[in-house]
Amino acid sequence: MSDSIYTIWSVRVTAVLYPPEDRSLVLEQHDAIARAIEKHDPKRAERLMREHMSLYQSYCEARYPARMDDIVDWK
Repeated sequence: MSDSIYTIWSVRVTAVLYPPEDRSLVLEQHDAIARAIEKHDPKRAERLMREHMSLYQSYCEARYPARMDDIVDWK
């Protein structure tokens, strides 16, 4: 499973990273998720992660719609 996740990240995700001017928001989101995990607050961590991934999905759909049709091989 880790190899598949690595492949998804290295081949697909890095091709659609946020531009530098938008990365501070992503860092804030990641920090908030990490703080929720550190505070043993799984409901907040899950909510924040879902929001973060939903925003990322919208970002990808708007800027890289063809990527959304990629097929992931689970090796």
